Amino acid sequence: MSPASSRGRSWWSAGALAALAVAYVVAMLTAGNSHSDLEIYRFGVDTLWNGGDLYGALPLSDAGIPLLFVYPPFAALMLTPLALAPWPGAVFLLFVLSLAALGVTFHAITRTLWPSGDRWKALLVSSAAITPALFLEPVRQTLGFGQINLLLMGLVAADCLLARGRYRGIGVGLAAAVKLTPMAFLLFFLIRKDFRGALTAMGTFVAASAVAFAVAPEASARYWFGGLAGASGISGTSFHTNQTLRAVLARFGVDSAAAKPLWLILTGVLLVLVTLTMYRSAVVPALLLNAAFALLISPTSWSHHWVWIAPALFTTAACAVLHRRNHRRALAWLAVTGVVATIFVTAPFRYFPAFDRPGQTWTATQQWLGNCYIVAGLVFVAVSGVLALRKRQGDPWI
Repeated sequence: MSPASSRGRSWWSAGALAALAVAYVVAMLTAGNSHSDLEIYRFGVDTLWNGGDLYGALPLSDAGIPLLFVYPPFAALMLTPLALAPWPGAVFLLFVLSLAALGVTFHAITRTLWPSGDRWKALLVSSAAITPALFLEPVRQTLGFGQINLLLMGLVAADCLLARGRYRGIGVGLAAAVKLTPMAFLLFFLIRKDFRGALTAMGTFVAASAVAFAVAPEASARYWFGGLAGASGISGTSFHTNQTLRAVLARFGVDSAAAKPLWLILTGVLLVLVTLTMYRSAVVPALLLNAAFALLISPTSWSHHWVWIAPALFTTAACAVLHRRNHRRALAWLAVTGVVATIFVTAPFRYFPAFDRPGQTWTATQQWLGNCYIVAGLVFVAVSGVLALRKRQGDPWI
């Protein structure tokens, strides 16, 4: 390596570190300081290792919120370091890991869309994108609650976009063992005919769950065989931050008896559309489509679960850069990025009735604005389908 290239690498690395430092400061200033979910993680881990009931009543958070530990027992094992550290250390560790996971997600997309580019420049681009992403409501809320959504997203993105050979599928399997929802990304492997990756993900999930069963047999038996897996008692809630199709039906006042079959029909139709579009799409939009599908059809997708909007906007901005010679297309991608970013920064539903008391309703305008994440997700699926039908060689989106 020449001295010039070595100096260049040092500059790019220093720039990336500076961007990460700025991101950390901005995150601390914008995320809030409740971290109630981090408290619950720590309570759950302490309860498990002290022989208590992981899925019983836990101490109230500092905000007085009576939350329960709802993840599989393997999650408690993985979250143990956050319970061993003192509170300030746990907050710092989770913030750093979350920001790193966001950077890993961006880096995986950068290396996929720009495979011939310099990896150190890609590192700087990925690091610089973290700070703007912190203003997105899902990212902001994830950090504020002390949630692990960014960690799981980083695992999945790195696995689907960067992992190769026998290692591909491990990240998705581990993420699913921590929180069941990432198992939806098996669809990504299956559509791309990566059956080895799908089997590896399933095998990793089973192995991780078996480890948890060996360490915590009572908690594991209660979770897997006691009706806790996939159940939370709040599925389909109409609460305003639940941004999923099931919640839309509830907010429109659809009777619960009719809501479930209607939701199943919508899920089936969406599965067909997403599958066909993913099959004709490039790897990055296929992954984003899979994420959108999982969020839309899940019974409960709190607004902070929508952290996948960060890599989606990163990708649309990248498309504007890659199409910079075609001014019309570049401007179109920038316009899409700006409009969608505005929706996910402002999160209009937070200004409407929360559906936390009987009798609350939304006007027609509030329904459109309040269900904005679902509308954005459905439009994304529809537009991606149109682009896939008009597929052009070399287009980074399709």
